Amino acid sequence: MAEIDGAPDVKDPYWTLIGYFNSLRVLGGARMQVQDDVNDRLDLLSRWHSSNRREIEHRIELTSRESSGDIPDHLRRMAIRHPDPEALDVILATNMISVGVDINRLGLMAVMGQPQSTSEYIQATSRVGRRYPGLVITMFNAAKSRDRSHYESFRDYHAALYRQVESSSVTPFSSQARSRALHAVLIALARLTVPELRANDSAGSVGKMLASLEPAKAAILDRVRRVDIRELESTAAELEQIIAKWVVRAEEEPDLVYAYPRHPDKALLGEAGLADEDFQSTFPTVWSLRDVDLSSHLYQVT
Repeated sequence: MAEIDGAPDVKDPYWTLIGYFNSLRVLGGARMQVQDDVNDRLDLLSRWHSSNRREIEHRIELTSRESSGDIPDHLRRMAIRHPDPEALDVILATNMISVGVDINRLGLMAVMGQPQSTSEYIQATSRVGRRYPGLVITMFNAAKSRDRSHYESFRDYHAALYRQVESSSVTPFSSQARSRALHAVLIALARLTVPELRANDSAGSVGKMLASLEPAKAAILDRVRRVDIRELESTAAELEQIIAKWVVRAEEEPDLVYAYPRHPDKALLGEAGLADEDFQSTFPTVWSLRDVDLSSHLYQVT
């Protein structure tokens, strides 16, 4: 790409290569290849063409090994365009890149092996080609029967790609989904639709606004009725329990707030995991759709 004639705007979509990997183990091997084999190949090409060698200097990972505090900076760097000298050369990623990475300049991806699910394949490869035509190259492993099967049926598989998407294994209103998120949906709707409950410090006023919560309850139950009517009765009962718990908490603490990071015991909503253990009257709440559970800390005992 460095040797191709063209304006920087034309080169930019294909300047940064995204490598997608199904596992950290495979990604680790590719990282060593980028450091060694790719650089050796670039040396050879530069001698063949008697041209200046392109340096592969700027690399990042988008994996679970990266600190969550580093991710915003990685996203910022991904948006830097060529010919800025800080433009990224290589991005090595696992399925972390599949959701929420909307960088329009990206146009080149190498997929190492067939992803485990069709939905993951679609989500990952759709990170490129969002503004300009994108190029996705899938590299199969001949030693894996699943990869060989996809290679042999490559054209037919891609001709009906969306037909292959697996059905979701969890319904939105199952008991486990409700226990994690139903209270947050109700409280969010209440704050959006009832002006008196909108401010962060208005959580303690719910006892005076019970009638105003009925439209939010009705909206949720109408959705349940259309998605899975079998869960309607259980969802309605759980909504009543959530409201009752909210009212009791508000009566005990008139100055109750929705969120208070410094003093989570004084808030209605607390971080999932911590709330279960430390604050029994606080609703355990996930702050991101990517959250599942807290990380486990391992300690070595000698």
